[in-house]
Amino acid sequence: MSNSVTRFEFNDCGGYGGSIPDEIGELTALTYLSLSGRGLTGTVPSQIRFLTALTYLSLAGNLLAEIPREISQMTALTQLWLMQITLYCLPSEVNAMSFPPNNNDFLSNSAANGYTLPSCTADVDCVLGATVGASDCTASCGTITQSITTPATGSGSCAPGEYACQPGDGSCPDVPCSPNTMNPLGLVCVDGTFGSDGKWHACGGYENRVACPIQNTTTPIMCNSGSCKDSVASCKMGVRYGNDACQMPTPSPTDVPTPSPTDVPTPSPTDVPTPSPTDVPTPSPTTSPTPSPTLPTQSPSASPTHPTQSPTVVPTSSPVPTPTPTIVPTPSPTTSPTTSLPTAMPISLPKTLNAAQAAEASLGWAIALICVAAVIAIVLIGCLAMRCSRMEKAVEVMRKNSEVVV
Repeated sequence: MSNSVTRFEFNDCGGYGGSIPDEIGELTALTYLSLSGRGLTGTVPSQIRFLTALTYLSLAGNLLAEIPREISQMTALTQLWLMQITLYCLPSEVNAMSFPPNNNDFLSNSAANGYTLPSCTADVDCVLGATVGASDCTASCGTITQSITTPATGSGSCAPGEYACQPGDGSCPDVPCSPNTMNPLGLVCVDGTFGSDGKWHACGGYENRVACPIQNTTTPIMCNSGSCKDSVASCKMGVRYGNDACQMPTPSPTDVPTPSPTDVPTPSPTDVPTPSPTDVPTPSPTTSPTPSPTLPTQSPSASPTHPTQSPTVVPTSSPVPTPTPTIVPTPSPTTSPTTSLPTAMPISLPKTLNAAQAAEASLGWAIALICVAAVIAIVLIGCLAMRCSRMEKAVEVMRKNSEVVV
């Protein structure tokens, strides 16, 4: 439908029922709209407020459930017909509209026509007071509810908050903890037995109960009467135990002093006085003159000269090569293992010694020096003896070689 249409009547188009679509607000050029007697249901869409040029509107003879308050914004409207519709009230904004006489129906200001409808209550949510909490609890405990300062109207909502007071909250008296630490899902009886979950007759009568179940139950509070209730306020004769289990005292570890390792004094090395090395001149190895092998020069035997005979010349087959003297490797001096004597700490001698003590000390040092010198001499003599023996063998070999040559 074009938005240039200025007049629309749905009175004689046939059909019955249906609802008014939201697109009605697009016909902004309309000045006349009649939808009477068609059995329309539902509500009139609020988009009708966009028909600002509309001067005539008839919704009579329909089954409409609600008239929007936005009609009050259609300031060009001079006639509004709402007869024979299933309405019990009109929005207060619509009821406040002013029309010329006989140009409207079911409006409060047309009482002269005998057709009026009261104003509908506006849908307004309630206004709540301050949020409630533990500090608002009274001596009766129980559950406290947030106050309502202004009630809701029409279809307005209202959801005040609540708080279930616990022992110790505000003026709600504190109660002892529950001794039910062994069977929190069931009863505890005076004979030491336990009731399973849901077995409320396990102990017999109330007088045989020690404690109520405190977990997975809606009645964890034990009253003085022995009954189990949902809150402290429900116990008319007072409360025996609350819903919190008593804490079992945790034994602290016995303060047994941990034995520290025995302070056994670590023996320090014996402070043996280390004598300073005696400046004994180290004798250099005795350099024995190496005897050069003396080969006995044997002059050839002179044969007796016979005057009538020339010397017989014995032809020598090949000249006998002079044997090269065998070089015997000079053994390196045998290094005797040095015995490491324990180094002693210097002896702190008193500053003053008598003559006997001084002589005794000097004698000790002299004996030590003689022993060291003797050891060194023995080592050197052994080396020389070994060396001489080898040289004698070499000389003997050379002598034999020279005899062969001769």
